[in-house]
Amino acid sequence: MTTVTDEHGVNVNGGGDIRRFGYYVVQPNGTMDFVVHSKVATADVLDEFHELVRVVFRLQPVVISLRIVESNARDLIAVIDNHQLELNALRTPNIVSIDAAISGLILASRGLANFLCAATSFIELTEAQLRLGYGRESKELASWIACRRSLHAKSFAYRFLYKLRNFSQHRSLPISNFNISGVRDSGSGAMKFEVGIDIVRDALRASGFNWGGVGEEIARQPSRFDVLPLVFEFLALLRTLCREVFKIEAEALAQCHRYLSVLKAKIAVPQRAVPAIFVGHSAAPDVPPMNHEVIPDAQLRWLLREYDELVGRCDDRRI
Repeated sequence: MTTVTDEHGVNVNGGGDIRRFGYYVVQPNGTMDFVVHSKVATADVLDEFHELVRVVFRLQPVVISLRIVESNARDLIAVIDNHQLELNALRTPNIVSIDAAISGLILASRGLANFLCAATSFIELTEAQLRLGYGRESKELASWIACRRSLHAKSFAYRFLYKLRNFSQHRSLPISNFNISGVRDSGSGAMKFEVGIDIVRDALRASGFNWGGVGEEIARQPSRFDVLPLVFEFLALLRTLCREVFKIEAEALAQCHRYLSVLKAKIAVPQRAVPAIFVGHSAAPDVPPMNHEVIPDAQLRWLLREYDELVGRCDDRRI
């Protein structure tokens, strides 16, 4: 292999793949225009680049994970709403068949289980990202864990639903009762159905599952209680935890934003272009290298938009 060096004679990445900054533009007709700068990026320049953009790849999975939780929460609501519409459209409007009720229970149980698993995944993924990025003994990780523990201590919804996920995985369905109630219309005489998902307190207590300290709190709940308000509260707390990560990463995000702004200006990236690092040599003067790495400018801008939206959603207990 021929060793490729930059203009200062420094070997780049210890191998033959040189790296140069540039950009590409996707045209309306589907073709792509490439601009690759001739100057080879030095190892120091690449090290600085990767250090400053690392925050994007540390934070992006956290935000995506929260989005998955929110999507599962919306799916759960949609299951209830759609099943209610289906029941009210039945040709035999005065009675609900056992098959229809079981179908609703399956869909609602799946929806709640998906939400609970996604919520747990978000919490564990976020902690892992901070631990990997800053270290096990870092003040950043300690700050986020302190926030999580504080929210956990203050919220029955957090404590109960976190345990309910374990219950649904190891013991039984997360929903005790798929509640279908009907009120007869005074004019037509037809039944108008409403659907809800209930937790039956005594069924949980008699299940043999180890609820830990939450068991005493369950004992103080009504004999039946609606799980959806708890879902909304838990989701709001998860949003708060995500906002806390943004606070921890604020300075790193600002540095990344400043760096990429200077970089784009330096290599003259047009408005619609995608900045990139091109890897290797060109096969011909008018042909770009075969491989490139996208500079995460669009990902950074997405994260900043997500933060702006998140601030408005944190205290909102709706989906």
